Amino acid sequence: MPKILKSKIKYLLITFLSILISNCGTPKYGDSLPLSGITLTIDPGHGNTEAYDSIRIGPSGEREEWINLRVALILRDLLQEAGARVIMTRETNRDLNLGGRAAIAKINNSDLFISIHHNGSLNDIELDFPLVYYWGDASENPASIDFANLLLEEMLTDMKFEDTDGAGVYSDFLIYSEGTSVLRNTFPILPGIIGEAGYFSNSASEVRMKDKNFNRLEAQSYFKAITRYAAKGLPKAIPIVTKREDLIGDSLIVFKLTDGLGGHEFEASAFRVSVNDTVIDFAWNDSSGELSIKFKNSYEVIEIKIYGRNSLGNSLHPRKWKFLSEIGKAKRWQGKWYEAFDRAESLSKDFNIIIESERDSSEYMSQALGIIHWYKRSIELQAHHPKSAVAEFNISELYKLLYYETQNVKFKEEALFHYRRTFEYYPGSVKESDAKTGYDELSSGQEK
Repeated sequence: MPKILKSKIKYLLITFLSILISNCGTPKYGDSLPLSGITLTIDPGHGNTEAYDSIRIGPSGEREEWINLRVALILRDLLQEAGARVIMTRETNRDLNLGGRAAIAKINNSDLFISIHHNGSLNDIELDFPLVYYWGDASENPASIDFANLLLEEMLTDMKFEDTDGAGVYSDFLIYSEGTSVLRNTFPILPGIIGEAGYFSNSASEVRMKDKNFNRLEAQSYFKAITRYAAKGLPKAIPIVTKREDLIGDSLIVFKLTDGLGGHEFEASAFRVSVNDTVIDFAWNDSSGELSIKFKNSYEVIEIKIYGRNSLGNSLHPRKWKFLSEIGKAKRWQGKWYEAFDRAESLSKDFNIIIESERDSSEYMSQALGIIHWYKRSIELQAHHPKSAVAEFNISELYKLLYYETQNVKFKEEALFHYRRTFEYYPGSVKESDAKTGYDELSSGQEK
């Protein structure tokens, strides 16, 4: 049986099971738990704000934070019984800062962040419909959108609202110009949403929200959406390295992609890769599940995001993978001066091989700039040494090569600057004469 067909059958069975169980009281499972291996952070919004918050309160005095917590605790139990690892930001009526809520989700390597809230309106007490918020632009946050749509669908199906015309999935940029703090701070690592299951400012809605049976109905809406979402697989993209430093200096990075369904079945046409917010080409191997990214290593920090969709339609979350480049590492490195000098010398040997053969221009430039930065670092740490004159001269030569390769005037200016430093700051050094010759040739336009 084809993998994709097996995945679809599994999805349908788990979805049916979750709906059946959530409508039949306490869940009971066999050996297979539908949410096994999944970590969820549940965030009951607000908490212990009676002393200073007079807005989040219904007509008869029911506070939003109490409703949020009741629903969250029921949801916690449903999820744990289904095999999920559940992280709660709070389990009592206590206040917790917004940064702390996001940090809890990230520290625990959560697969999904769910913040449970209820809406209120001071100028229209008749409003009563569900909303689900995600952070930022829809195209940049596809996994959150996938879950948000499922959650809204379950809320509209299972819960009674006075008016559903305003129901929808919306960006939290409609609330704040930079979005909500909890979603903004979880977005770089994992997908997340804020659920607003109705308006406590509506008197009829507030009555329902005070009813524990209705709280359970709401929790079951979240539970069914989570189970349906998980059944479609939670795809991941992980860099293939033994340690983070292995990526530093490379112009080729390979990611292993898993579809969350036991394989690596993806829609190849849905892939998009960006390096420092610039969309670039990549290579996808559907046999091994490896996605290879080649880029110009001219940034101090390399930020990679991968967009894609598995065979059942669940999106990769475009997690921001950040790495120091060779240039960035050289600037932040705090070792000994002679270690930096030796590193530059070692890299120069490989570079000499490159310039003597057919070369890729991006690789050529990347290697040269990396060597330059290590030489510069050695001079910054120890300028009063004969080898510093050698470093200055070699920097000049590298910039000259880059100028001849690219005709970029900035490289010419840098080469002349370091030639001059060599013979003016290190008179009598072994490189004084060569530096003067190089300066004269370059300034007069005479290439060797």
